[in-house]
Amino acid sequence: MDSDWNLSKEDWLLLARCNKCARQLFPQSQRMADQWSEHAFQRFKTEGVSPESLRDRRAPGITQLIANRRANPTLRRLYRLP
Repeated sequence: MDSDWNLSKEDWLLLARCNKCARQLFPQSQRMADQWSEHAFQRFKTEGVSPESLRDRRAPGITQLIANRRANPTLRRLYRLP
């Protein structure tokens, strides 16, 4: 099976970071997460803007919200967090 995704190890790690941030921003919509992830990947490659900074600009305070979800057992079950 051929693919046009011939990524280096560094690009693969970057894409993983983009996907993580996208899932945090769009936990209910895989389509939106995929679109955002591709956008973040391209922005990093062209402008050097990290996916984490793009996430934080789009949703200020999201890292605190995620930390609170992890600490609350009810929210952990709701969002299926480890």
